[in-house]
Amino acid sequence: AGSGLWVRVCSTMTIISAQELAGRLREKSVVLLHVLPEEHFAAGHLPGALNLCAYETAFPQRVREAVPELDTPVVVYGEGGA
Repeated sequence: AGSGLWVRVCSTMTIISAQELAGRLREKSVVLLHVLPEEHFAAGHLPGALNLCAYETAFPQRVREAVPELDTPVVVYGEGGA
């Protein structure tokens, strides 16, 4: 484990439906990350989501620990609005 800047670059991004996400979560073929602070996560989150707050300085390290394989698909979500 070295120090310094760690960056994971996304080579592709795909929009998937809620139904497809549910299927991938059942298959355990994707990691679901809720990236808002813990109080947002506690107020409500998708089943199976991990809470890794993107605002924390430890975020890159926590992602690396949660998703050690670089080829693992990751779904990242927070709040959205219309």
